Amino acid sequence: MLSIFKNAEQYPDRVALRDKTGSYTYKDIVKASNKMASALIGNDSDLKEQRIGFLKPA
Repeated sequence: MLSIFKNAEQYPDRVALRDKTGSYTYKDIVKASNKMASALIGNDSDLKEQRIGFLKPA
């Protein structure tokens, strides 16, 4: 299990990330992660080995 999810279980309301737009708790990150996973998978049970990519600002 990724450490961020372990931390989310232990400390859901602690700040995990902070930037100039605000702060995000571990609970916020897990919620966003689950939302993204649902959007990618849709009604399927998995991605059937399809590749996905993520772009992030520098």
